[in-house]
This record gives sequence, C-alpha cells and structure tokens, in this order.
Amino acid sequence: MTFEELFSTQVGVNVTFSASLIILGAALALGIVISLLYKFIQDRAGLNTSLTVTLLIMPVTLAFIVLMIGHSVLQVFILVGLFSLVRFRSMLLHPKDLAFVLLSVAVGVACGIGYVAYAVLFAVIFAAVMTVTTLIGYGSAGRSVYQLRVLIPETLNFDGVFDDVLNEYTTTWRLRKIRTTDFGTVFEMNYLIKLKNGVNRKEFLDKLRCKNGNLQVMLNFEPDETKV
Repeated sequence: MTFEELFSTQVGVNVTFSASLIILGAALALGIVISLLYKFIQDRAGLNTSLTVTLLIMPVTLAFIVLMIGHSVLQVFILVGLFSLVRFRSMLLHPKDLAFVLLSVAVGVACGIGYVAYAVLFAVIFAAVMTVTTLIGYGSAGRSVYQLRVLIPETLNFDGVFDDVLNEYTTTWRLRKIRTTDFGTVFEMNYLIKLKNGVNRKEFLDKLRCKNGNLQVMLNFEPDETKV
C-alpha cells in the first residue's frame, strides 16, 4: 500500500473481518493514548476520573457503531438522532474537557469509516499542541489569580464592605456571586481576584477576617478558566 493509498482508504459496506479488527484495534489504541494524554494534561487542573474512562472507550465504541451502520444515509440520520438524546451525566470541569471529547468523537468516526491514518495524524497533532501549550503555560491565568470566598453575618451590609481591602491587595477583582447559606443566617460572597506581586496572603486574609466578624475566608489556589 502506498502513502497516498494509506490516506485514501475508506471502508465499504462489505468490510472484511480482518479489516474490522484493524479498525477497532486502532480506535482502541488511540482511545488509550487520548485517555493518557488527558490524564497528563489535566492532573494539575482537576482530573475528571469518569471522563478518563469515557475517553478510552469512546473511539472504539463510535468506530464499531459506524462499522455497523455502513454508509446508509438513513442509518446515519438515525444515529445522529440517537446521539442527540444522549448527554454527559457529569458536568465537564474544564473547557479543555470538551476538546478531548471532540477529539475522541472525531477519532472514532474517522476510524469507523476507514481513515485510520487520518485519525492517527490528527491525534498526534492534537497531542503535540496540547502538550506544548501545557508545558509552556500558554493560556494559564497564573498563580496570582485566585477564587476568594468570604462568609459574612446576615446583620452586616455586604455592599462595598471589602472594597478597600481588595483595592489595596489586588490589581483586579470581580464579585462573581452572592448567596445565602446556613438557612439564611450567613451570606457567602465569591470573588475572582488577582493579587499584587509580593502580597502577604496571611495579612490579606487577616484584614478580611477583621471585617467579616472572623467568619470563614477561603482562598482557592486552583482558579477556573473565567477571566478576571
């Protein structure tokens, strides 16, 4: 088989058993690679363990389904309708999770219709891009960005109560949400903040505690992907 033939092979309706084994084996191997890559990329950002297993089996499952339906247009529309009824039961923790899900779907479908070489090529390019961007920290918010959660008693007016402290210790901050907790006896204020360089975090938290009646103050070291 020539190089051109390798990238132009497409499975027909009467696919042989040996070809099916090659396709399913390639899809399974790529699923393992995708799952391991996801584990490597997301270990430091919050790993979704259930998604790790899903990414492993999704390509081979999709490849098998495509093999079974063949190239019938009607069957393809039926497949699309079935997939429209399926949704992920667990929330994706990070936007990157969606990229890995789309990769698994693309690889599974490509393998199923016989474009195994294209599936491998796309997986290699995706892995290279994700690995490089992770190692160099491209798109990372940085360690100076935090999620701040402050509890205040219901008797305290929360409007602007922490503005002076936040302006003193942060370069930018944004109030994301306010909610009640403990049966309405406590307000919880959630901020996304970017601390100034060299800030003493203990001193920052102590000043917040002086204003909230010494209730709980939490500084989350793993910010999400939201802009400040």
